[in-house]
Amino acid sequence: MQSCDQSVLGALAQTTGVSVKALAKRTLAGSSLRWPQDWWAGGNPPSPQLCPTCLTTDLQSGDHVQFLRLQWQCAAMTICPKHLLPLFEACPHCHRINWPICEATGLWRFRFLCGECGSPQEQDAAPDLPASEAALRLLLAFETQLLRALQGRSIQWSWIGYATPTEFLLLVTDLLWAITRPTDRSTLIIRHLQTRSFPLGHRSFQFRQPTHWGFTSANDRRCLLAAALAAFGSSRVRSLLHASPEHSGGDRLLSCLSTNNIADLQRRSWRWPPAAHNSLRHAAQPYLPRRRGRPFLTI
Repeated sequence: MQSCDQSVLGALAQTTGVSVKALAKRTLAGSSLRWPQDWWAGGNPPSPQLCPTCLTTDLQSGDHVQFLRLQWQCAAMTICPKHLLPLFEACPHCHRINWPICEATGLWRFRFLCGECGSPQEQDAAPDLPASEAALRLLLAFETQLLRALQGRSIQWSWIGYATPTEFLLLVTDLLWAITRPTDRSTLIIRHLQTRSFPLGHRSFQFRQPTHWGFTSANDRRCLLAAALAAFGSSRVRSLLHASPEHSGGDRLLSCLSTNNIADLQRRSWRWPPAAHNSLRHAAQPYLPRRRGRPFLTI
C-alpha cells in the first residue's frame, strides 16, 4: 500500500496478530526508503513491477514464500539486478496490468496469482530482448547509481566526475525533462535519441503534462533512461547502447530542442556536477544567440 489506511491496517492487525505500527512499516508509505514522489513507479496507487524469475526463486527456496521487493517500485529500476532481466508490470500470461493476489498454498506458504486470469506470476523462460548483455549491464549500473543517490548514498560514476547524490539526481531529472520535450514537428526527442538496444515499443509513446516520466511503463522508462545515459555518456557508452557513437549525444539532444528550452536547460545545469555543467555550456554555445558585451569603463 502506498497510503496507510488505518481501517485497513486495523483489519490486517486483527487477522494477522501483528501490531498496526509494525504493519505500517511494511507499506510503501511507511518504508524506510522514502523516495521523492517523482521517483515512484506508476501513479497513485503505483502500478506493479516485479521480476518473475525472482518469484520462481522464492518458491524454490526453503521458505516457499514469494514476496515483492521494495526497490522494484522505484521508477529508476527497470532491470532486475540479480537476474539481469527487465522488470514486468503485466501478467506474463494474459498481459494485463494489475496488482497480483497473494494466495496461501500451504502452512506459511504464499505465492502471487494474477487477479484477472489466476495464473501464477513466476516464469522460468527469459524473454527475448534486443539488448545485449553488455548493454543491459551498463544500464543496470546506471540505475543502481540512481537508486544509491535516492538513498542519499555516495555514487561512483566516472563520466560526470565528482557529484553529490543531489547533483546526480538533478542532472538525470533535467536530462529526462529535456528528452521528453515535444518538438516543432509534434514528435518527441526520444524518437531521435532512442537506442537500438532499448527501442520504444510498437505503441506510440504518449507523454503529456502533467504526466511525469516516472508514471510511464517500465519499457518506456528503460528507453528514457538509456537515452539520458547516451546523451552525456562517452563514445564507449554510446557504442554499447548502439546510439551513434560517432556523434556527441549532447549535440544530438541540443539540435532537437528549441532555443528557449536550451536556455532553460543551461540555467538548470548550474545545479549539476561541474563536469556535466561545463560540457553542456560548451555544447550549447552554437545554439544560443550571442550576447553583445558592454565595454569596460575605466576610471
